[in-house]
Amino acid sequence: MAGRYSNRLSELAQELTIILSEQEGELQKVTQGLRAEREAFVSGQGERLAEGTQRLEVLAARALELDTRQGEISREIGSFLSIPFYALTANRIAAALDGAAGRQLVLQAQRTRRVAKELEVERRVGETLLEWSSQCQEGLLRQITEAYEDPGLYGATGHQDKADKSARLFDAKV
Repeated sequence: MAGRYSNRLSELAQELTIILSEQEGELQKVTQGLRAEREAFVSGQGERLAEGTQRLEVLAARALELDTRQGEISREIGSFLSIPFYALTANRIAAALDGAAGRQLVLQAQRTRRVAKELEVERRVGETLLEWSSQCQEGLLRQITEAYEDPGLYGATGHQDKADKSARLFDAKV
Protein backbone atom coordinates (compact mmCIF):
# COMPACT_ATOMS: atom_id res chain seq x y z
CA MET A 1 0.00 0.00 0.00
CA ALA A 2 2.85 2.39 0.83
CA GLY A 3 4.41 1.68 -2.57
CA ARG A 4 1.21 2.65 -4.36
CA TYR A 5 1.10 5.99 -2.51
CA SER A 6 4.81 6.52 -3.10
CA ASN A 7 4.36 5.90 -6.83
CA ARG A 8 1.40 8.29 -6.98
CA LEU A 9 3.37 10.94 -5.09
CA SER A 10 6.28 10.50 -7.52
CA GLU A 11 3.91 10.84 -10.48
CA LEU A 12 2.38 13.98 -9.03
CA ALA A 13 5.82 15.46 -8.29
CA GLN A 14 6.92 14.70 -11.84
CA GLU A 15 3.76 16.31 -13.22
CA LEU A 16 4.34 19.33 -10.99
CA THR A 17 7.92 19.62 -12.28
CA ILE A 18 6.63 19.57 -15.88
CA ILE A 19 4.03 22.21 -15.12
CA LEU A 20 6.62 24.40 -13.40
CA SER A 21 8.82 24.07 -16.50
CA GLU A 22 5.91 25.10 -18.73
CA GLN A 23 5.17 28.00 -16.39
CA GLU A 24 8.79 29.10 -16.63
CA GLY A 25 8.49 29.19 -20.43
CA GLU A 26 5.18 31.06 -20.39
CA LEU A 27 6.43 33.59 -17.84
CA GLN A 28 9.51 34.21 -19.99
CA LYS A 29 7.24 34.85 -22.97
CA VAL A 30 5.08 37.25 -20.94
CA THR A 31 8.20 39.07 -19.71
CA GLN A 32 9.50 39.38 -23.28
CA GLY A 33 6.05 40.56 -24.40
CA LEU A 34 5.93 43.24 -21.72
CA ARG A 35 9.42 44.37 -22.67
CA ALA A 36 8.40 44.56 -26.35
CA GLU A 37 5.26 46.52 -25.44
CA ARG A 38 7.30 48.96 -23.38
CA GLU A 39 9.69 49.46 -26.31
CA ALA A 40 6.75 49.99 -28.69
CA PHE A 41 5.22 52.50 -26.25
CA VAL A 42 8.45 54.44 -25.86
CA SER A 43 9.06 54.53 -29.62
CA GLY A 44 5.46 55.53 -30.36
CA GLN A 45 4.58 52.46 -32.44
CA GLY A 46 0.87 52.17 -31.73
CA GLU A 47 0.18 49.30 -34.14
CA ARG A 48 2.95 47.19 -32.61
CA LEU A 49 1.62 48.06 -29.17
CA ALA A 50 -1.89 46.83 -30.05
CA GLU A 51 -0.56 43.58 -31.51
CA GLY A 52 1.54 43.01 -28.40
CA THR A 53 -1.44 43.49 -26.14
CA GLN A 54 -3.37 40.77 -27.99
CA ARG A 55 -0.43 38.36 -27.70
CA LEU A 56 -0.07 39.13 -24.00
CA GLU A 57 -3.72 38.31 -23.40
CA VAL A 58 -3.23 34.84 -24.90
CA LEU A 59 -0.03 34.28 -22.91
CA ALA A 60 -1.64 35.46 -19.68
CA ALA A 61 -4.56 33.08 -20.19
CA ARG A 62 -2.16 30.17 -20.69
CA ALA A 63 -0.13 31.17 -17.60
CA LEU A 64 -3.34 31.30 -15.55
CA GLU A 65 -4.34 27.87 -16.85
CA LEU A 66 -0.97 26.44 -15.76
CA ASP A 67 -1.21 28.16 -12.38
CA THR A 68 -4.62 26.60 -11.80
CA ARG A 69 -3.29 23.14 -12.68
CA GLN A 70 -0.26 23.67 -10.45
CA GLY A 71 -2.58 24.54 -7.56
CA GLU A 72 -4.65 21.39 -8.11
CA ILE A 73 -1.59 19.15 -8.13
CA SER A 74 -0.07 20.92 -5.14
CA ARG A 75 -3.27 20.43 -3.15
CA GLU A 76 -3.26 16.74 -4.01
CA ILE A 77 0.38 16.41 -2.97
CA GLY A 78 -0.38 18.30 0.22
CA SER A 79 -3.14 15.85 1.06
CA PHE A 80 -0.74 12.93 0.52
CA LEU A 81 1.82 14.50 2.82
CA SER A 82 -0.75 15.89 5.29
CA ILE A 83 0.68 19.37 4.76
CA PRO A 84 -1.68 22.32 4.30
CA PHE A 85 -1.53 23.81 0.81
CA TYR A 86 -0.23 27.17 2.06
CA ALA A 87 2.70 25.46 3.85
CA LEU A 88 3.71 23.22 0.95
CA THR A 89 7.11 23.96 -0.62
CA ALA A 90 9.23 22.23 -3.23
CA ASN A 91 11.75 21.36 -0.52
CA ARG A 92 9.09 19.70 1.63
CA ILE A 93 7.87 17.67 -1.33
CA ALA A 94 11.45 16.75 -2.26
CA ALA A 95 12.08 15.49 1.26
CA ALA A 96 9.30 12.93 0.77
CA LEU A 97 10.65 11.72 -2.58
CA ASP A 98 13.46 9.33 -3.39
CA GLY A 99 16.26 10.04 -5.83
CA ALA A 100 16.66 12.76 -8.39
CA ALA A 101 12.95 13.60 -8.72
CA GLY A 102 13.04 15.76 -5.61
CA ARG A 103 16.16 17.61 -6.72
CA GLN A 104 14.67 18.22 -10.17
CA LEU A 105 11.51 19.62 -8.60
CA VAL A 106 13.46 21.97 -6.32
CA LEU A 107 15.68 23.21 -9.17
CA GLN A 108 12.70 23.77 -11.47
CA ALA A 109 10.82 25.62 -8.72
CA GLN A 110 13.85 27.88 -8.26
CA ARG A 111 14.07 28.62 -11.99
CA THR A 112 10.36 29.36 -12.18
CA ARG A 113 10.57 31.70 -9.16
CA ARG A 114 13.51 33.53 -10.76
CA VAL A 115 11.54 34.11 -13.97
CA ALA A 116 8.49 35.21 -11.98
CA LYS A 117 10.66 37.80 -10.20
CA GLU A 118 11.95 39.04 -13.57
CA LEU A 119 8.35 39.37 -14.74
CA GLU A 120 7.47 41.39 -11.64
CA VAL A 121 10.41 43.73 -12.27
CA GLU A 122 9.31 44.25 -15.88
CA ARG A 123 5.74 44.88 -14.74
CA ARG A 124 6.93 47.52 -12.26
CA VAL A 125 9.11 49.19 -14.91
CA GLY A 126 6.11 49.40 -17.25
CA GLU A 127 3.88 50.73 -14.49
CA THR A 128 6.44 53.38 -13.58
CA LEU A 129 6.83 54.36 -17.23
CA LEU A 130 3.06 54.80 -17.60
CA GLU A 131 2.88 56.92 -14.45
CA TRP A 132 5.79 59.04 -15.63
CA SER A 133 4.22 59.45 -19.07
CA SER A 134 0.91 60.49 -17.56
CA GLN A 135 2.62 63.05 -15.32
CA CYS A 136 4.57 64.44 -18.29
CA GLN A 137 1.39 64.80 -20.34
CA GLU A 138 -0.39 66.57 -17.49
CA GLY A 139 2.56 68.88 -16.97
CA LEU A 140 2.83 69.65 -20.68
CA LEU A 141 -0.87 70.45 -20.95
CA ARG A 142 -0.63 72.65 -17.87
CA GLN A 143 2.32 74.55 -19.37
CA ILE A 144 0.58 74.97 -22.71
CA THR A 145 -2.59 76.31 -21.16
CA GLU A 146 -0.68 78.68 -18.88
CA ALA A 147 1.79 79.83 -21.56
CA TYR A 148 -0.75 81.33 -23.91
CA GLU A 149 -2.56 84.23 -22.41
CA ASP A 150 -5.47 85.91 -24.07
CA PRO A 151 -3.94 88.58 -26.32
CA GLY A 152 -6.50 91.02 -25.01
CA LEU A 153 -8.32 93.72 -26.83
CA TYR A 154 -7.09 97.10 -27.86
CA GLY A 155 -9.06 100.05 -26.59
CA ALA A 156 -10.10 103.15 -28.50
CA THR A 157 -6.76 104.81 -27.83
CA GLY A 158 -4.88 101.96 -29.49
CA HIS A 159 -3.49 100.73 -26.21
CA GLN A 160 -4.03 97.22 -24.99
CA ASP A 161 -6.95 96.92 -22.58
CA LYS A 162 -5.58 95.73 -19.21
CA ALA A 163 -8.94 94.68 -17.82
CA ASP A 164 -8.53 90.91 -17.43
CA LYS A 165 -5.21 89.18 -18.00
CA SER A 166 -6.24 85.92 -16.29
CA ALA A 167 -7.79 84.38 -19.41
CA ARG A 168 -5.93 81.48 -20.92
CA LEU A 169 -5.88 79.71 -24.27
CA PHE A 170 -8.95 77.62 -23.60
CA ASP A 171 -10.84 80.64 -22.27
CA ALA A 172 -10.17 82.82 -25.34
CA LYS A 173 -12.73 83.37 -28.03
CA VAL A 174 -11.75 82.02 -31.38
